[in-house]
Amino acid sequence: MLATGALVAVALVIGVVAWPKKPSVAPPENPPPTPATVQPPQEPAKKPELRFALDVYRGNTFFADYPTPFQLGEQGRVRAAVPATHHATLILATEPGAVTELSRTDPRAEESAFAYPSPPDPKRAGLMKFAAPAGTHVFLLAVSSSGPVSAERLGLKPGEPWPRLPYDTVIRVAGGRVEVLVKGRDVEPGGSVADPEGEVVARLKKLLRAATEDVTVEGVVIAVKRR
Repeated sequence: MLATGALVAVALVIGVVAWPKKPSVAPPENPPPTPATVQPPQEPAKKPELRFALDVYRGNTFFADYPTPFQLGEQGRVRAAVPATHHATLILATEPGAVTELSRTDPRAEESAFAYPSPPDPKRAGLMKFAAPAGTHVFLLAVSSSGPVSAERLGLKPGEPWPRLPYDTVIRVAGGRVEVLVKGRDVEPGGSVADPEGEVVARLKKLLRAATEDVTVEGVVIAVKRR
């Protein structure tokens, strides 16, 4: 019995020694990085709507749908809605290349009505007069939450002329787009651009592309006719 037990013990020892061991695998020196979570692209914030309008006063009535033709000596006004906490600057560029800042307003806590001219008496509407020179007039209202927007910031350079548009032409800038609302027919002698509407639209689109994210621009381009 003792010999049998010794044989069993020897067999167990041999089995333990002879059983193959699982090879150990050393951990990699530089484990592959865990893939980062991919964030979905964020849509750019939608720019505010200014609801820009140019009213013309004719026959004791205000017309806000861009009645044509515009003529020297006529009176009108610019209206818009300025978002809360935004500066507003109204700029006029004319055909010969003059650039004029017509009005600038400071931010308010709530959305506010913009008007140019701004009358001393809020119950009465101020009026501006379409003054010489005749030809292309570019009215642009620029608003920003970071500070006033100058003509230089928009890329409007004094001395840079605009193409002479045909009478009755109306080009609108709104919602980040430039649209020819009315395509004019007759043009006063002096126009030298084959496609004046196309060139004006191209320049305005370039202006919108160059505007920073915090700047919103709306406006209208018209041709003012001599009486």
